[in-house]
Amino acid sequence: SISHLGQKAWNKNLIKENNPLFGRKRSNKITMKILVSRSKTRSLTKNCASKPQLELYDILLKRWPTMKLEYAYKYYTLDMAIPEYKIGIEFNGKYWHSLPKVIHNDKKKKSFFENKGWHIIYFNEDTLKIIKDNKEVLGI
Repeated sequence: SISHLGQKAWNKNLIKENNPLFGRKRSNKITMKILVSRSKTRSLTKNCASKPQLELYDILLKRWPTMKLEYAYKYYTLDMAIPEYKIGIEFNGKYWHSLPKVIHNDKKKKSFFENKGWHIIYFNEDTLKIIKDNKEVLGI
């Protein structure tokens, strides 16, 4: 249930007696609006992305200027996306994405997007190095 999420502190500075919303319960509708707003704000920041992911984003952004970083869609967030072409880009670090639970979650995410007509492209440290070493050949 989402109703409890609106009562949690997302930022400790917001829980103060001078905050007009302090201690008030929110409806599910308002809570969803807040979560969607935070999701959109998060997609505009580079705070959630890893350094290699940002390097890849900066390289690919030159070729596809409409690319979005940390693109939230329904229940999932893609590392990068070109929504008008339904292309999702995931940067999977070798260690983290080799863990069984993460592999399972990655498969669920891939299946979700493929069922919606998206194509998911995966990169890792090795493919990033190849791209960085061959930018001119790739036309990037």
